[in-house]
Amino acid sequence: MSEILKIISPVDGTLYRESRFSTDADAEGTLASALQAAGSWKDYSVSDRVGILDAFVEAFIARSDDLARMTAWQIGRPLAKSDETGDLHYLYEYYKSTLPEFGAEVLLAGSADERRFARREPCGVNLSICAWNYPVVMLSSLILAPLLTGNIVIFKHAPQTAHISAVINEAARVAGLPEGVLQALDLTNAQCAKMLASGSIDLVNFVGSSRGGHEVRQASAAQFIREIFELGGKDAAYVMADADIAISASELVRASFSNSGQSCCSVERIYVHDAVYDKFLDQFVAAARRWTIGHPVDEVVELGPVINAAAARRIEAEVAQALQAGARDILGCPTPDVSNPDAYVTPKVLIGVDHSMLIMRAETFGPIAPIMRVRSDEDAVALMNDTEYGLTSSVWTNDIDRGLALGQRINTGNFYVNQADYVDEHLPWGGIKASGLGRTDGFSWVESLTRTKGYYARRLVQPAAAIPLDALADR
Repeated sequence: MSEILKIISPVDGTLYRESRFSTDADAEGTLASALQAAGSWKDYSVSDRVGILDAFVEAFIARSDDLARMTAWQIGRPLAKSDETGDLHYLYEYYKSTLPEFGAEVLLAGSADERRFARREPCGVNLSICAWNYPVVMLSSLILAPLLTGNIVIFKHAPQTAHISAVINEAARVAGLPEGVLQALDLTNAQCAKMLASGSIDLVNFVGSSRGGHEVRQASAAQFIREIFELGGKDAAYVMADADIAISASELVRASFSNSGQSCCSVERIYVHDAVYDKFLDQFVAAARRWTIGHPVDEVVELGPVINAAAARRIEAEVAQALQAGARDILGCPTPDVSNPDAYVTPKVLIGVDHSMLIMRAETFGPIAPIMRVRSDEDAVALMNDTEYGLTSSVWTNDIDRGLALGQRINTGNFYVNQADYVDEHLPWGGIKASGLGRTDGFSWVESLTRTKGYYARRLVQPAAAIPLDALADR
């Protein structure tokens, strides 16, 4: 008998769904089916794969209302902000539009008697492991992109959002995906580790915490597996002296509090130049007061709970440590009037913070905005780089060239001027240091999911007959 899987809703602390994790036999059968399908799916033409996946996406997004309610109850995001199917469809269309003629030859230098070319070919069987914080839109890079490029996908959702896997499998059935091409299971960590150690997984595509990334790497250490990891972050923003303060403050409130601060690229540290610090604080607090918190399904609010009560306690402990060390919360948001407030964290704006505090070093993943005064651009850059993470960073300024110049000195996978908590599908996406390995999106998405294979062929030519030595002497 497999382990019980319980989803406790952070909205009210009640049991949302109870089922069981997949059995070991299910996991083994899934891997066998995937290996069998790998040989045929890669031989489908691009147009044939697209036709099948179009039907899959259509069947999946037809459940948009159900998926939005699942998201709201499973992770606590306000219902009005929980429909991610539009973004999923947009990214799928982007992938289709940028997919090269897959398998087409790239001709290299050759001659009449020899030929050289290269082509991109699928990696093979892809194990995709998904986080809970954007449980639908992340299927674009974890399911759709690998399938478009001819890979097979074994998909594991986070236990908190496992209910979505049933919708994935139903859409695959309706669309007529060949058996074994896409399988979504409620795998345990141990079952994933066994798959990774089996030698049958060619690519692992993981979105989750840095600790989880280490565990995946350890599980696959004996194998040479392609890795794409999007991990944790402690993303920083710097408001320069010449920034538009009103717009910068409003945008950074959004970037700090959206999804209750539980985006991979949420802004978790804000540095403000001394010349505009006081003005920025006033504008930031005014904008933050508009972000109401409450029941995400029954009320019209900007914020709901964080993912669970344990996360709420961890976040509040970080805040308490900062307050004890001299920080102050200048927002003073009241506790929401809900039946079970255990998972609710009120948004906070902390000042008097420094890098001795955990709130400025650890990934908080909550609606907390610590703001620190700096004296110069140089101080800001040094502080932004003082972290083990490196996903995104941003600078806010009216001098774009100057902002871009600063960006070359900030150690992150993506850098923005006057933008934050943002993923641009046209750009390669991913982190450095403890924030990840590999890239998705932009010109990197096909490259990351395929192998480049070089081909060489030559014509065998009968060697010319040897000339006798005495004939050479007569010349």
